[in-house]
Amino acid sequence: MRRMQGYLRRAIAPIHPYIHDLLVYMRILRVEGVDNRILRRLAQPQPVEDLVGLLVEHSAPLHLEAVDTVVVSDVHIGSKHSLAGALNTALSRFSFKRLVLNGDIFDHLDFTEEDIAWALNPQAPLQGKFDPTHAELLRTLHTLSHTHEVVWIRGNHDDTLSEHMAHTLPTVHHEYRWEFNGKQYLAIHGDQFDRLSQERPKLYAFGTKFFYFLQSLGPWTRSFCTLLKRKTKLYTKALNLVTDGALSHGAAQSADYVLCGHTHHVRHDHKNGVHYYNSGSWTETFGHLITISTVGIHVHTFSTEGEHIGTLSSAHA
Repeated sequence: MRRMQGYLRRAIAPIHPYIHDLLVYMRILRVEGVDNRILRRLAQPQPVEDLVGLLVEHSAPLHLEAVDTVVVSDVHIGSKHSLAGALNTALSRFSFKRLVLNGDIFDHLDFTEEDIAWALNPQAPLQGKFDPTHAELLRTLHTLSHTHEVVWIRGNHDDTLSEHMAHTLPTVHHEYRWEFNGKQYLAIHGDQFDRLSQERPKLYAFGTKFFYFLQSLGPWTRSFCTLLKRKTKLYTKALNLVTDGALSHGAAQSADYVLCGHTHHVRHDHKNGVHYYNSGSWTETFGHLITISTVGIHVHTFSTEGEHIGTLSSAHA
């Protein structure tokens, strides 16, 4: 019996940390009581603004809107959950001077310089390591970098981006600051303020894989994942850590606006004269991007096909 127990312990040892993380995560969900509440809500029609988490002003489809800056984050090129094609379509709806890629544009850096060279070659066939829609988005970004100001900011998924693609990309920033219309703007990915992901990396990694797994079950699970995260205390705490950290950092840098990604959750908050905006992601129910112009800051929401759904307006620009 003891020998059998020893065999079992050795067999389970490699996956024991993940079993522990799973039990912790399931305990969080049980404490929250999300199972019954989420199932009841999924049985009812879900309005767009409920899933986004913000009141959306529904508007006519965009044709071509002129703005100063577009901010996008958390595209996760290379992930099968990335809405890279939708973002490519969404970008074509704007005329802009500056494009800020605010971190986690890639999901991972498991590719070579040759892979990137293939993706950026407009004459190359749409086959290879990158999904065709992902390759098309990379080509769009590469083309824009020759005609627009394209700012790359590192995220936790592409932390070594500047070293990995030194011969392909322009300078990669840890944070980026610019002035527009008499106001100071600061873009930073936001993982720097997420103490939970740094202190509990295994649980963070497991949670990411868990939600990716749920999303792989079908399109209907995207809304389920959104609601599940919003009902989890650990995720809510991370949202607040990033928000509070960004607001404090923005105040220390004398910024009027600080823009982040990382949490995949569209959000606006303000404190002591500093406004915080999160640009959401392109891996879940909808895709989001932020535009900055003389008429204000707007958060635009797009479908998985890149169709414009609505706009959250702000009078704070």
